[in-house]
Amino acid sequence: MFSRSDISSLGDIHVNDRVIRSFYVLFSFILSGFFLLSCLTPSIRATKEQNMGDELFNSHRYSEAVAHYTKMLESSRKLGIYRNRPMESEVNRKIADGYEMMGNYEEALKFVNQAIVLDSADKNIYGMIDDYRQEGNIKVYMGRYYQGITSLERSLTLCEGMDQSLKNTHRLLIADTYLSLAQLYAVMGRSANALSFTEKALSIFLSAEDRRGEMESYLTLGTISSDQGDVLTAGKFIEHSLFLAKELKLGTSRHYQLLASIESSTGGYENAIRFQEMALDEAVKLGIAGQLIWAEIGMGDIYREIGDLGHAEKYYNSANEAISSRSSESGSLEASIGLRLGDPTGANRFFSSQGSIVGKAISSLRMAELMMQKSQNDSAYVLLGQAADGFRTVRNVQGITNVQVLTGKLYIDLERTSWAEKVLDSALIVTGYPELRWQAFYQKGRMYEKSGQAEKAIESYRNAINIIERMRGNFTVEEFKSSFIESKRDVYDRLINLLQKNNDPAGAFQVSEQDRARSFYDILANRKIDFRGSKAGDLISLEQEKRMEMQKLSMLIQKSDAGDSTTDPAFRSEILHLRKELSKVQSDYEDILQQLKLSNPSYDEIVSRKPVNLQDLQRKLDSRTASLVYWISDDRIILWLITSGDVFSTSVEISSGDLSSLVEKTRRSIQSNIVDESDRDLATLYRYLVQPVESRLSGFTNLVIVPNGPLHFLPFQALRDRKGDYLVQKYNIIYEPSAGVYILCIERTALKGSRFLGYALSEVSVGGKAGLPGTSDEVKRILELFPDNLSAFGANGSETFVKKNAGKFNFIHFATHGSYNFSQPLYSCLLFPPSEEDDGRLNVYEVLEMNLNAKLVTLSACETGLGNLNRGDELIGLSRAFLFAGSSSVLVSLWAVADYQTSMLMTSFYSHLKDHSVQEALTLAQREVIKKFPQPLYWSPFILIGNGTVTAD
Repeated sequence: MFSRSDISSLGDIHVNDRVIRSFYVLFSFILSGFFLLSCLTPSIRATKEQNMGDELFNSHRYSEAVAHYTKMLESSRKLGIYRNRPMESEVNRKIADGYEMMGNYEEALKFVNQAIVLDSADKNIYGMIDDYRQEGNIKVYMGRYYQGITSLERSLTLCEGMDQSLKNTHRLLIADTYLSLAQLYAVMGRSANALSFTEKALSIFLSAEDRRGEMESYLTLGTISSDQGDVLTAGKFIEHSLFLAKELKLGTSRHYQLLASIESSTGGYENAIRFQEMALDEAVKLGIAGQLIWAEIGMGDIYREIGDLGHAEKYYNSANEAISSRSSESGSLEASIGLRLGDPTGANRFFSSQGSIVGKAISSLRMAELMMQKSQNDSAYVLLGQAADGFRTVRNVQGITNVQVLTGKLYIDLERTSWAEKVLDSALIVTGYPELRWQAFYQKGRMYEKSGQAEKAIESYRNAINIIERMRGNFTVEEFKSSFIESKRDVYDRLINLLQKNNDPAGAFQVSEQDRARSFYDILANRKIDFRGSKAGDLISLEQEKRMEMQKLSMLIQKSDAGDSTTDPAFRSEILHLRKELSKVQSDYEDILQQLKLSNPSYDEIVSRKPVNLQDLQRKLDSRTASLVYWISDDRIILWLITSGDVFSTSVEISSGDLSSLVEKTRRSIQSNIVDESDRDLATLYRYLVQPVESRLSGFTNLVIVPNGPLHFLPFQALRDRKGDYLVQKYNIIYEPSAGVYILCIERTALKGSRFLGYALSEVSVGGKAGLPGTSDEVKRILELFPDNLSAFGANGSETFVKKNAGKFNFIHFATHGSYNFSQPLYSCLLFPPSEEDDGRLNVYEVLEMNLNAKLVTLSACETGLGNLNRGDELIGLSRAFLFAGSSSVLVSLWAVADYQTSMLMTSFYSHLKDHSVQEALTLAQREVIKKFPQPLYWSPFILIGNGTVTAD
């Protein structure tokens, strides 16, 4: 600075002291301001980056938030002695938060450790409390439970070491630490510790009116109560926590997952899926990797409990891929998915090493199941004991009951009846878990049956089935009903066989009817529902989008199939890619349809129809009609012959495996036209399936066949008696999925009249399949029999033509190719030439949406197929689709058919409709073809399903 002497030496200029002082102050201000501004620039930048990071974090854009937080730290470090180290520590924790959300726990841990270094150097107690708590939480996410306890206890020690006045001031820090410990102990299954710390935390949060902490505390209480089996209390805690979370606009994925778990454990599977879908949506919206993975695992668990193992595996694999794609360790996630995907031993090792009592108990239980399947009973007994100890320690009622049911099964296998009865009775004391209750009754039935107490066994099996039927009655979506019943078939089978042995054929028939084809029966019994129903928001748009995508891909594949570059590797690769993409889109579409049904209020109105009994069926049978009903057990066929006034039942010994092989062998020999072999096999099957009741069929002309299992794919009309005559030469035959479906089809009212709609593919090739020249003459000859008709041939017909007109006609005839999709039956289809409006594929899911009033739909086509057997003996495919769409009956083929002979059969069939019912007309037509072409290949594939009594009047 200039001194006064310096100023005075400026020649003749005279300056007084005030001026000198003013100049000095101004210059000093400018100079110091210059240095100050040069220091604040990084500070301003740091603040700006932190604010930007906060904004992005709150928008769930975690990677971008981390980038800005990192820039904040870089700017802050340039401030030198002006660094705000507590703020840097806080930002390190925020970066750790970001990495936690993205599931990168190693990186999160690294930045928390940087915060610890900063806070330790500054002796920032409050920061260190936060640091160690966050470190503990991260280690819990990584599955390092013991290390997590150490970190959280350090945080708690720091909290408790503060002066009382500071404790009061910073009580929320203490409450947060209590709550973190509570959540860790809950994960480990130490419920008493978890409850104690949660209550301490909640007390502080309530007194401080901290609603975020209150929300988290009630959620933790809900978790603890749920683990202990008090689902009612758990539900109340979770609902209150959910209310607070919504009010505070916080994430709700964990709430919905817990609610889904409760619903699933109490048998409310559809509600469980609805909650789990909400959990998934919320996890996706928030972008929290851990929550998303757990939501997918939870969804897989629900589908596994329903019995849909395909969907369960899909979700487990998706979760597994998400885990594998991360570079970060997460032992608990890896062990949990391993437990579900076949590595319970590895899961058990992990949970044991980390002190997770619940995890160890669950994995021990799963290992015990596997040991029992391998008959390694000693090992299973030890593992069940370990599981029981763990579940009792944490007071997990559901787990304890599960162990008791499995232990009861083990005792029965070991013939320790008194021990089995005691442990199963203990399991039945618990009423809140219907899945375990029916299993306990089933095992008691096995126990009584094994000890020769038939009446008690029957009572126990009936109790089990009553619970299963109530659970099935809660479903509204037909796919769930079918999946659900598959794993329960053994209960029905044992009761049927036991009733049969105890001379109660009517009771046995009733139980068989309870088991078979119920979802289709329930759908037919209720009014038809538009699956899209009322407005369902984005789902409708997504459904349309996926439809368009499928249509576009189908058209691209068809164009490629029509090309001549099949030898080009690049071309083949492109086709393979298109087909793979179409399969994926189709799978996505099925999931969307399911969600639409679950969100459709009309589905709640579907009533589970009571299965028909013997008297219901007998009232619908006239004096000329008998019904043959089959049930396939492991070692026998049970057969009922039911007439309007009598019921006779018998059984034939043959293993289900041998029967399936024989049916498949017979089909192959017929299709290959190996006459000697097919004749021999058809005669063998006659001895098993008809000969036991042959003498009682005298006087009947009509047979209603209700198959079971592989018999759905057998042409009974081709069975040969001891004289060499085919069954169709003696009887008119119609097929039904169940007696209930038969009655519904008989009662269905169709439009009066004989309006005919026909389509013939002619010589046009579609979907890579050659034309069918004989179909033109076939349809033209049929048109002469129906003056009121509408028809289309070759390229003049289309899928759109059918959709626009089919609802106005009584008889609908398709003489075109079909394509059966074995892996995804929803996409089996009839093929038409593609048009500007469609892709030429009338898929099953599109047929289901049609509104028909037909008496008969005929699929005179190659590969239309009866369909496939879904879970629970449910027929799926085009035949079921046309019945569902409103036709009283359908005529379909069991395999690819010959063009010329089919044309001959169809012309004969429709000519006989002038004076006969559809079942009589088909019989007469098949008999006529037999005279010229006796080989079953040419006439036996066609079967009639539904109402065989309809006529052309």
